Amino acid sequence: VHVPLRVVVFITPEEDEHAGVTAIVNPVLDLLTAERVEGWEGCLSVPGLQGVVPRAPKVRYSGVTPDGTPIDRTVEGFHAVVVQHEFDHLDGILYPQRMTNLGQLIFESEARWLHSEAEDEEE
Repeated sequence: VHVPLRVVVFITPEEDEHAGVTAIVNPVLDLLTAERVEGWEGCLSVPGLQGVVPRAPKVRYSGVTPDGTPIDRTVEGFHAVVVQHEFDHLDGILYPQRMTNLGQLIFESEARWLHSEAEDEEE
């Protein structure tokens, strides 16, 4: 309380170069392109729903770890999406506020069905 710190914590998948848990104090985020790529997102703050959200495909983030070690990374793809999603929470923004078409906000059960249909089409 009354400490001027912003902290973001996220996990990236094993196949990512920076896999594992990352914690950053007073982080800064730079979107490195004006391009936006749409993808499905969900969140524990919006339980039971998923939506299509436009995000920058490449970002740079920096700050310090809890032990004071500087961190400065440029990332792409899923890692970039996770970072943007978690940074939004610092400013009280939830993914539906980033959506450009709220008609694409659906129940998770519908999302599972859509994803399985898409996988069937790929085979």
